[in-house]
Amino acid sequence: MAFNGNAIRLNADHIIVEGLFFERCPSNPVSADIHLLGAVFLTTNANHCIVRNCEMTQTPVGVTIYGEHNLIAANFIHDNNQPIMPHWGPMGVVICGSRNEVCSNRFVNYCAPSEEYGHDGGAIEINDRSLPKEDIVIHHNLSLRNQGFIEWVGRVKQDNFVIHHNVCMDYQAFLGFTGPCTNIRVENNTVVRTLAHPEDDSEDVVFWSYMGGNTNISFQNNIFVFDGSRVEPVFSRGEFRHSHNLFFRTDFASLRKQPNPDAYQRRYLGGGAHLRSGDKLGDPLFRDMAKADFHLLPGSPAIGAGTNLNHIVDFEEKPILSDKPSIGALEP
Repeated sequence: MAFNGNAIRLNADHIIVEGLFFERCPSNPVSADIHLLGAVFLTTNANHCIVRNCEMTQTPVGVTIYGEHNLIAANFIHDNNQPIMPHWGPMGVVICGSRNEVCSNRFVNYCAPSEEYGHDGGAIEINDRSLPKEDIVIHHNLSLRNQGFIEWVGRVKQDNFVIHHNVCMDYQAFLGFTGPCTNIRVENNTVVRTLAHPEDDSEDVVFWSYMGGNTNISFQNNIFVFDGSRVEPVFSRGEFRHSHNLFFRTDFASLRKQPNPDAYQRRYLGGGAHLRSGDKLGDPLFRDMAKADFHLLPGSPAIGAGTNLNHIVDFEEKPILSDKPSIGALEP
């Protein structure tokens, strides 16, 4: 198995990989060390490199990054439903080094059966417990029907992440904080969790928080839509700092407001969580959620209801009005 399925291995600085198609690099399942996989593999010697406008399919791991100051942009990574190992599913991008940027990619159908978790896989994983990760930006990505959007593996420093203007309709968790995760900003994402496999998975949640040390995490200007008959409420696994988010539960769309405000809010938020400054409950009025069209219709409570976080453009590169930004990834 030459290069453990790496079609291209970058071991130097300032290299651009662009406009290429990758398939079965290698075929699943594989026996190689998971940390060595990646159709494009950036070693610790690969810094200031770019991987963009490539397509990858049926590949256990699309891109693995060990270097720093790299850009992974505008790639289409899709359709792998085979496990890498009996318990470990396929992953679109695996980030093992600091100061990297992952943006404007499309991740679709990276999800496989798992003997341990029910299903496993996902769009992005923050991996390799032997190396600290910090100063990472993940933005303007589309994630559909993957087994989660981002998962941290924990036990080492994972600090200063900004996750903004992503659109995600996946299985499992939007974010899996396996600690320590510190100084993480989650802003202007549109998150839909209405999908679940027929058999139970281990983590049908909006996010999880494990191993402790998960501190200074903030959620602002996000839309969270979930089906409570399939997925746990947003803050069922712990409540981090949050403001100016919109929460909607599809199975309680017509629930009459309860006399006890705390109990009513917990039905949407989970646990002992409460609405904070600028937070709202309500239907975001997507144009067509079933077809993954998350544009906001006129009258949406998300329009102009966010707080200024100094972002410049929305998910579709439309300018954001700094005085009245909307909640979610898409401006009207």
